[in-house]
Amino acid sequence: GNGFAVPTMDGSSICWPGGEGCVSYEAQAEQGTVLKDYGLVVRAPNPFGTASTVIVLAGASTYGAVAAARYFVEHCKFRRGWFAAVVCSQVRDEYVCPPALVRIERLTAPGAKP
Repeated sequence: GNGFAVPTMDGSSICWPGGEGCVSYEAQAEQGTVLKDYGLVVRAPNPFGTASTVIVLAGASTYGAVAAARYFVEHCKFRRGWFAAVVCSQVRDEYVCPPALVRIERLTAPGAKP
């Protein structure tokens, strides 16, 4: 196959493609207050074909985007290569707690041998 089976955003949930559709990560809220949210961090080759790398930081909600950014800044300084990751943060009084890694997969270049 060409390209990657990478997680994507579907509305306010993160979808990680798999054999039977996708594993979904959604913000958990109570009475309109977000208590836990998920962020998506992807570092991959530029899809427009140049030799550069793109970084995608996204979230199931705003808090998830903050969690993704926090994870990238605090934990990805030494991580080499291309990868996709889902992180999770507790949200307390609108403060995003330190994110925890939920899932990470290394990405290989299309056509490369793993």
